[in-house]
Amino acid sequence: MSLHSTWLFCKGENGEPVHIAKGKLSGENQTKFDSGWQNNAFNQFASDMISLHRSLPDIRDEGYVAVVSHQIVVCTVIWTSYSYHYSVIMISVLIVNFQN
Repeated sequence: MSLHSTWLFCKGENGEPVHIAKGKLSGENQTKFDSGWQNNAFNQFASDMISLHRSLPDIRDEGYVAVVSHQIVVCTVIWTSYSYHYSVIMISVLIVNFQN
């Protein structure tokens, strides 16, 4: 299986949800699942399974896309973070960096 075809079936690809059968997790994965909720108040276990380079459908209205795509300007983005999980920070960086 090629790398490209592997990406087509990654968790969260095209905005699909990630389903986790909590009762079927191994002891180690159960601990990771529980600590993610406890430390970050979101499903860190599922977040870590989702590729940072996944594709998402563009659900914007066609008229909006046509108008806004010609009005993009260069800007500086500054954000502060404290006690965020790695995947949340990486998603934020990639979203800002790869916006067209």
